[in-house]
Amino acid sequence: YVHYEPRDGLAGSTVYDMCQDKEGFMWFATENGISRYDGTRFRNFTTNDGLPDNEVLKVFCDSKGRVWISTFSKFICYYYDGQIYTQENDTILAKLHFKSNIVTIAEDAEGNVAFCDLSQIIWIISPDKKVSSIDVYEKDRSNPLRFIAVYSFDLERKKRLVVAINELSYTLKDRRLNYYYAMTGMKNFYDRRRV
Repeated sequence: YVHYEPRDGLAGSTVYDMCQDKEGFMWFATENGISRYDGTRFRNFTTNDGLPDNEVLKVFCDSKGRVWISTFSKFICYYYDGQIYTQENDTILAKLHFKSNIVTIAEDAEGNVAFCDLSQIIWIISPDKKVSSIDVYEKDRSNPLRFIAVYSFDLERKKRLVVAINELSYTLKDRRLNYYYAMTGMKNFYDRRRV
């Protein structure tokens, strides 16, 4: 295997997340920006290129070719067609307000993209680009929030958004959480294939 470091062109020595886009580029979220690797060399993006923060924690490539970038400062932006879009130059992103850092990003078969921070789920509904959200903590204050995440799974032969909250899981459909099942461990969550 090959070990890449900043001296090889990688933006930072700590890599928090990575993904591969539709064109085959590898993206690396680091503490000093985001790096795109073409198999030969790195191209790095920082606040000088339009990122809202240099410390990038999550990166996610969607089916439309956007590379979603979540930063330590609780902002989400995306890279598309050679440009970085932020709350300053994208009206949809201006509607997204997170209470904490984003922990997961997922997309379903319809192209709806969901973001999950430590207490809420916010998603962009495609194709009309409406923003919807559910504050999980406000929904059930009697049950202390220990774990929340959103994933994309093939359910009923279709890629769906599934939300895990503590020991329960829900499908995210029609702007609502629909009970899916109670899990006793993440292995059961990943093995489950029915709605």
